[in-house]
Amino acid sequence: KTRPHIALGCFHDANEEKCKRVLDDFARKHRNMRAYLDSVGMFVDTKVVFANPHMSQSMYDMHRELHGMLSWCDTADEEWYLPDCWAPHCTLAMTAGDGEEVFFKVSDLVLHEFHKLAGYYAEIGLVRIGASTVEEVCTISLLDK
Repeated sequence: KTRPHIALGCFHDANEEKCKRVLDDFARKHRNMRAYLDSVGMFVDTKVVFANPHMSQSMYDMHRELHGMLSWCDTADEEWYLPDCWAPHCTLAMTAGDGEEVFFKVSDLVLHEFHKLAGYYAEIGLVRIGASTVEEVCTISLLDK
């Protein structure tokens, strides 16, 4: 479990100290920007329900730049996070292990109760994902507007 976020990438066996330095450099060059989550969707194969961020070209450019800075990282089997394949989303529910009926109930609830959200993308972070754990390694603030 982790706080709401838009995942920018997924890397295997990355050197955390090197990643922290890259993220620090990245954060020093980018200002926070408006965030709008204005629609919902689902990945039916993995039974994930999510909110869609309203994307701008600058967000896609920022994503591409970050992947360029982390090009030395292993992205095997994580192609859906790469530029030109990325499906940005904010996960609301992961129901793969809960049976199909739970997926349909959650989807129905989200469709009836979801309201547009607005805020800011203000930080970039690194998390370590284990078999049953998610741990924040670091978060770095983007520049203020």
